[in-house]
Amino acid sequence: MKIELKIKQLILPVLLLIVVLVGIFLLNKFLFKSKQENMIYLSNGRLYLFSNDEKLGRGQIKDIIFNENNPLTFLYKNENDLYLYNKVSKKILENARNYIFAEDSILIQDINNALYLYKKDNLNKIDDNINQILSANSKNIFYIKGNKIIKYDKKAEEAINKTIQKYNVYDDNVIYMTLDNNIKKYNMSKEIDDTITESGLNYYSKNGNNLYYITSSNKLFLYKDGKSYEITANCNSVIDFDEEKNFVLYTKSDSKTYLYYNNDEIILFDQPILINKILFINDNIYVQDSNGNIYEIKNENKEIIDDNAFSNFLEYNNSLLYIKYNKEKNYNELYGYKNNKKILIKEGVKSQSIVIDSENKIIYYLDDDNNLYLYKNKEKQIDSNIYKYYLLDNKKVYYIKDYISSKAYGDLYSYNRKSKLVKNKVADITYLKDIIENWYNNYNKILCLYKKVLKNSF
Repeated sequence: MKIELKIKQLILPVLLLIVVLVGIFLLNKFLFKSKQENMIYLSNGRLYLFSNDEKLGRGQIKDIIFNENNPLTFLYKNENDLYLYNKVSKKILENARNYIFAEDSILIQDINNALYLYKKDNLNKIDDNINQILSANSKNIFYIKGNKIIKYDKKAEEAINKTIQKYNVYDDNVIYMTLDNNIKKYNMSKEIDDTITESGLNYYSKNGNNLYYITSSNKLFLYKDGKSYEITANCNSVIDFDEEKNFVLYTKSDSKTYLYYNNDEIILFDQPILINKILFINDNIYVQDSNGNIYEIKNENKEIIDDNAFSNFLEYNNSLLYIKYNKEKNYNELYGYKNNKKILIKEGVKSQSIVIDSENKIIYYLDDDNNLYLYKNKEKQIDSNIYKYYLLDNKKVYYIKDYISSKAYGDLYSYNRKSKLVKNKVADITYLKDIIENWYNNYNKILCLYKKVLKNSF
């Protein structure tokens, strides 16, 4: 009986293991294929598929848009004409300006500002003289025309009856302010138009779900989860903010610069000051101003920890990472700062070359001699004579080296513990990074689920 019970306990984990192994096989096979077909490279002014060197035409990397619902489908421009790639290339419209994927369709704005809908191999003109494409769902198309939000089903009609003086688009939401100073939030899927305030002076948002706004009486509010919360009075302007981290930096009528964080208001500076960036690391606040000064703030005590630091103000592994310009030696230095200690990581670093991996453990950077390095507790050189590099899946590095300016190309290499030549004569590449990362995340979730079931089975 004990043996039979043990066998029954093993059945579910074994079946799950088989499913996981098959899933891993198919996922890896698809991932490998996707990484190749999902990448496009530029050479001699022409776009090519990474997998088979199929020529797509004359174009630019910046004009490529991937379909997030189907990562092997993308839009690109050949000269000024728009093409859809889905196993084969198909021309959709001449002289395209802007375009987006929207559920099962494509919205296109041409150079004359006409709006087109491409759906199920059919192209239909929707309207003329539009300002901006917004979105589309299975029922409606949304766009801006004449400073109004237009909804189109079988005919064009105003989604709202207000004229807009300012608006911002965030996925499914449009935050806007009317001529009579109403600040509102319009959800295109639900067709809900919420009034945030009827006496707005300005608003500030990064994600479109929540926002900060100033009223005509100079009160500062946070709008979150459908409710408004007063932050402070006598507010003149917002300098910086983050709705998710719940901080806002602002000036008041007394000309001082304030920070509101963790439901507490503190004075950062006794005068208005231009702030480049603010970081919250552990229990400390770090501020970089426009003069290149870096401040550490602890319990309202403010101390300058460095100067001449004008770029790359980042968080790395629970520490501060920044670049300082050395006037005497005329080059940039990369520093780390933690526990009141400043550590010089690298001299002669290119200021715009620093990338940190998604796990916040590895730093990649180029020096002034175009050598590529990674840093994880210690420095390791990857290669030399680098023109440009990319961090794919936040794990694997691609880079172009030995770039010839007169021919506008170099050789493409990949790096994963060692370097490997991938293609010759490459000027630039692109790939659908987020989709690939999501696949890896799902893969890890499957493994975690199996381990949990296995543990509970014994």
